[in-house]
Amino acid sequence: MLLTGIGINPTTQQAFIATRLPARNGNFYIGLEGTDKDDEYKWIDGMDPEYTNWDYPLYTDPPPYCAVMRSGSSSIHGRWNRRTCTSNRQHICQIPIDDDHRWQEFGESQYLIKFTPHATPSAARETCQSYGGDLAIIKTAEVNTFLKALLPTCSDSYFCYLIGFRRSGKGTFYWLDDTAIQYKDWYSAREPNDADSWGCLGTRDGASWYDQTSQLSSPYICERTPGMNSDDPT
Repeated sequence: MLLTGIGINPTTQQAFIATRLPARNGNFYIGLEGTDKDDEYKWIDGMDPEYTNWDYPLYTDPPPYCAVMRSGSSSIHGRWNRRTCTSNRQHICQIPIDDDHRWQEFGESQYLIKFTPHATPSAARETCQSYGGDLAIIKTAEVNTFLKALLPTCSDSYFCYLIGFRRSGKGTFYWLDDTAIQYKDWYSAREPNDADSWGCLGTRDGASWYDQTSQLSSPYICERTPGMNSDDPT
């Protein structure tokens, strides 16, 4: 399993991450790995840890060892321990800010996942349009699968990423280019019947489509044609 971990040095960063962990018991991989030497660990970028938060005694799993951040009772919450690297576990991801500014090309379009700041549909459209595009339109299973693979799955948090179709009044859903929706990927294969709602691509239940109100702020997905960047993010 490929782990995208985090390097933790400052105490403030450690405290911040600990507050985001669930209250239930758990072990979340971080980007610290054991070396061939006893009790020696390095961050996955090769740096030695200047800050540690070990919870002794350490687990006696067989090596190789990867560090985990524990969640649960106050005595262990946020503390570190070690587990076998080959076991399947949840993990904590660190996404550089620049990743928010990288367009991914597929077919004849480029796509941008906007994680932050969250926006209402109207504000999201304004941002996408400033880049020379609009909210993403998903007319094929291939595009749908491609975008699902771009969404982060490293958190318990549930997000639904706005895409480019909506419903007004009691009419049907339609894409922002005024075309009818042919390919569909609704959760449970049921089209919602809420009025004045927008479509979004969720990060649970296999990353299916949902709907949400136009007042809700969410992350979103922009789409543009290559060469149409009017105000590229930097």
